[in-house]
Amino acid sequence: MFALKKSRLFLLPLLLCFIVTSGFSFEASEDAAGASESDFFKRYPRSKIDDFKVEETADYLLALAAPKTVNAVMRLDYSERMAGMLTRITYRAPDNESSKQVFDHFRSQINNLSYRLLFECNGRECGDSNEWANRIFEISKLYGPDRYQHYLAAQLNTK
Repeated sequence: MFALKKSRLFLLPLLLCFIVTSGFSFEASEDAAGASESDFFKRYPRSKIDDFKVEETADYLLALAAPKTVNAVMRLDYSERMAGMLTRITYRAPDNESSKQVFDHFRSQINNLSYRLLFECNGRECGDSNEWANRIFEISKLYGPDRYQHYLAAQLNTK
C-alpha cells in the first residue's frame, strides 16, 4: 500500500493482493522489522507485513491506466508524476485466500471513506502483472497470473 501524504493522494495497489515469494513460509513469518500499520486501513486477517518502507520521493509514477508494452517499451496512457513522502506497505495474505477476497477487504474500507476514484482494474484488463511488479512498483518478487490481479488508485478527501 502506498501513501503520498503531501499531496493527499492515497494509492492502494493490490496487484495480486499478496506477494508470492519462493521459499517463504507463511506460518513462520512475522511482520518485517520496523514495519507499522497503515494509518487508513485495517490489514487483512492473518496477513503479515512482508516489506515496509518510508521515503521522500521527488518523482513517483502513479499509474492511472493499464501498462502497455510496445517494442519493449512500457507505456501508460494515463499517469501522474508526484513528489512527497511515500509509504510502502506490502502485505502477504494467507496462502489459502484468493486475491479477490483480499481486494474486497480493502475495497470495502475505501467505500466507507470520502474519496475520488482515479483508476481501477481487475484481472487481465490490468495488463501484464510483470510490468506492474518490475517497472511500476519496482518490486520484482511480486508475480502471479494476470487473471488474479487487482489495482485501485484513489484520492482520499482528508479534510
